[in-house]
Amino acid sequence: MRHIVLALGLAATSLLATPAAAREASRHVSHADLDLSRPGDLAVLKQRIARALEAVCGSYATAEPAQAPHIDRCRADAQARASEQVAYLAEKARRALAAR
Repeated sequence: MRHIVLALGLAATSLLATPAAAREASRHVSHADLDLSRPGDLAVLKQRIARALEAVCGSYATAEPAQAPHIDRCRADAQARASEQVAYLAEKARRALAAR
């Protein structure tokens, strides 16, 4: 099975800076060791994505209350993009399995 690196383009707003200092950040979340046709491996990938979201968008545990809306927006945007990529990759893996 062919494996690629899932690149998450996470739009992360600098939480302590002005909007002019907004930055784009990304994390590469590898799934090369996973078989995305298997539900367990798909769950592992989703956990890796969740960790990447926290690394880029920030953690609620360490954020000031005023930062929560910024974290919410960052995570929602990034999760939407990641979900599309994961759905595509999972479908591709299922089709490859069915073609065997």
